[in-house]
Amino acid sequence: MAEEVVQDLFLKVWMKRSLLPSLDNFTAWLNTVAENMALNVIKQSLRKKNDVKSWVADFYKEVNQEEMQENALTDLLEQAVQQLSPRQREAYQLIKEQGYKREEAALQMNVSAETVKSHLEQAMRNIRAYCTARLDRSIPIILILAEAKIFL
Repeated sequence: MAEEVVQDLFLKVWMKRSLLPSLDNFTAWLNTVAENMALNVIKQSLRKKNDVKSWVADFYKEVNQEEMQENALTDLLEQAVQQLSPRQREAYQLIKEQGYKREEAALQMNVSAETVKSHLEQAMRNIRAYCTARLDRSIPIILILAEAKIFL
């Protein structure tokens, strides 16, 4: 920053060169200009630092709010899953949480793949209904995102 101030100072001297002969005290003028330029650079640096601090604080506040909303949605989803019948819950957990294919879940549950499909479809309808009934009307976008991310 000091190098920039010196460079800007010399540029200012060069640009004002026609006025310099009329100055009574060139040294005083030069010191005043240099001091003002240095103070401006320091103020600008502090403003930038404060802007960065403010931005970082806003970013973390935003992240914390998103995390809280995500945690609330996760809790709501867990509550909805607990309300399912045992077979629906098992089908949902095997396929959505553990990543099994329908045929693999059918083997695990000792039922047909179509039965697993039926249990999962019923589970998804029940979860959506449970969550929709409990979500605040002010966050419909979160519901859309939650369905797209969690319920697919």
